[in-house]
Amino acid sequence: MDPRDFFRSMFAEGQTHRLSKCAPLLSEYNSCLGLREAALSTPPPAASWFGAAPPPSVEPPSCNRQAHNLWSCRANAVGCGSELKFLKKCRQESKGGGECRDEQRKMGDCVVKKMEELRAHQQVIDAKNAKE
Repeated sequence: MDPRDFFRSMFAEGQTHRLSKCAPLLSEYNSCLGLREAALSTPPPAASWFGAAPPPSVEPPSCNRQAHNLWSCRANAVGCGSELKFLKKCRQESKGGGECRDEQRKMGDCVVKKMEELRAHQQVIDAKNAKE
């Protein structure tokens, strides 16, 4: 085995292991999305004979916190920590709103790129193992 392949494989195994630690966050996010979908699909209460409908009893969750936690975990797992650091710094210095969209997009792009590289590497390893 080429030493570079060995080190790439070890690095990929580490990334895969760290990504597995994000599974509970993915489950939490999917659960939140399910609750949100259920709340949004519940028909509104009927209007009373006074003509006004009562306010909805269940406010759908936003799931933003769960999404941010999941993406932060993924960023750390695949090696996008510096992008995450810039995003965190921007959020600490901003007053809210969409001031950190560029940093958020850069972090997301990094995570997607690294995960695609990891999948491609895993496919190469799987193909080599199938030949042996």
